[in-house]
Amino acid sequence: MKKIILIIPLVFMIGFISMAQSSHDGASAASIKFDKEVYDYGTIKQYADASCQFTFKNNGNEPLVITKVITSCGCTVPDYPKSPIMPGQEGQIQVTYDSSKLGSINNQIVVRTNAEEGTVILKIKGKVVRK
Repeated sequence: MKKIILIIPLVFMIGFISMAQSSHDGASAASIKFDKEVYDYGTIKQYADASCQFTFKNNGNEPLVITKVITSCGCTVPDYPKSPIMPGQEGQIQVTYDSSKLGSINNQIVVRTNAEEGTVILKIKGKVVRK
């Protein structure tokens, strides 16, 4: 009888632990998917508008939060949503390159999120020529 009294609470504890673990698996996480991960400016004139947009979608089941966006150079400025992107919703990361600098464009934009993918690296490329 004492064994049964000890076993019943143990069975309930194991059941609760397994339920708690299954609610935090990857299937219920946020997921980020970009329409493109590379933007090619081609050849642009010096001082031209060098803005582009990366569109993404939260394909997961939890809100997507972009925690940080880092660029490989101070000549590239990102603007990204600060509020969570709900499941099934889209968002954009706006990137502006300083086209006053002549030469090749080959920069990375590191996007850190709470998604399964964690970090995504976007790229911009092209060439700036004299006006």
